[in-house]
Amino acid sequence: MAKHIFMKNSKTIKQFGRVVIFIIILFILVPVSFSKNQSAFNIFSSGKEDKSNLKFFKEVLDRVKKEYITEVDDKQLIENALDGMLSSLDPHSGFFDQKAYKEFKTITSGEFVGLGIEVMMENGFIKVISPYDGSPAEKAGLKTNDYITAIEGEVVRGMKLSEAVEKLKGAPNTKVNITVFRESTGQNLQMSITRKLVPLIPLKARIISEDVLYVKILNFNEKVSADLKSEVKKLIGMNGEIKGAVLDLRSNPGGLLDQACEVSDLFLNEGEIVTIKGRDPSKIKVYKALPGDIINNLPMVVLINAGTASAPEIVAGALQDNKRAIIVGEKSFGKGSVQSTIPFSNGTAIKLTTAKYYTPSGRSIQAEGIKPDIYIEEAVVKPVDKTNILYKSEQSLKGHLQNEHKINAAEKKDVRNNTKIELKIEEDFQLLRAVDLIKGMTIYNQLKRVNQ
Repeated sequence: MAKHIFMKNSKTIKQFGRVVIFIIILFILVPVSFSKNQSAFNIFSSGKEDKSNLKFFKEVLDRVKKEYITEVDDKQLIENALDGMLSSLDPHSGFFDQKAYKEFKTITSGEFVGLGIEVMMENGFIKVISPYDGSPAEKAGLKTNDYITAIEGEVVRGMKLSEAVEKLKGAPNTKVNITVFRESTGQNLQMSITRKLVPLIPLKARIISEDVLYVKILNFNEKVSADLKSEVKKLIGMNGEIKGAVLDLRSNPGGLLDQACEVSDLFLNEGEIVTIKGRDPSKIKVYKALPGDIINNLPMVVLINAGTASAPEIVAGALQDNKRAIIVGEKSFGKGSVQSTIPFSNGTAIKLTTAKYYTPSGRSIQAEGIKPDIYIEEAVVKPVDKTNILYKSEQSLKGHLQNEHKINAAEKKDVRNNTKIELKIEEDFQLLRAVDLIKGMTIYNQLKRVNQ
């Protein structure tokens, strides 16, 4: 029986994503399954070699307790040893102490106090995978692939991820000062960020450029597929026909596996979505699409970048391999592994990588990412200054003939300008190109029908 941890019950759960930290709690969006009635000591088998290793571990523990310069706590030693063991396996496995696990399980309200970033530990520093849309981190200028090298003047190198996170935590409306290394420019930046309430809004949807559906998925929580289906139907109903859709998965740090599959299914009529393969070759899970494309196979573009990680990579891979959408932007993050979270009777838990996922064509995107069909870097768009142009159009000429079909501008609904205020589409180069693609494909399809 599978159910994600965001629901308020005790059923077994399954979740997909990557380490997400909202700097007031350790927020980790990963595939999760709970196993009950486990003891911390059951992780050791009864083999002779394992017993010998466990005996050696106890000898080292006893020596540390007896001879270390100051008295040490048994519980802390064991938990640190477990954390070291798990975190040495890969960047996504780790140990939850009682406090961290309790915070992990409280993710039900859909909002958090913190900076609003997803991070991981890399090369001894905190690497920013993605700041959340509208979060304090994004507003302060933190970007994907930035490294946090110091917190309040204390160097991060040498800290455990949990220690660094603890220093970033704080009450709402308090500030934290960090040093950031931006690899793309070689700059060291000083930032002071105010911790705020960060609501977990799953998506934003609008009609842009008059007749193109735009959906930006911010995170794959348990509501996203239902909300997406509802918003799309509402917008199409309000605005009439659309020419196509842009699905924006940029800077999306992940979420639930089942939601990634359901979102993919909304735009597919058939075909595989993703395959999950673990250690046991007999336990392979294949997710397939059911009939029913909510935009009736209209042209579709998916936007991705380096902050597109985990669950959104499943969606991008499924739509790309099924030839349903054109992928535009930059190569995605490349997290193709699945983690299970296993709780223990003492209130702690471990997070363990247990599987990898594969796109419908059989490719693993682990450490490779999804490569866009059309590579477009993020860029700033600035309008050309036309104030000094003598004649801007026929209409600017004195005595020009009037157009008998001229429409009263005051009566025409200006959808484009309304959209500009909210989404600033004119400033988003990648989004502009995606809209151009939708309109180009629409024109091409119309010409094909005429010539048939």
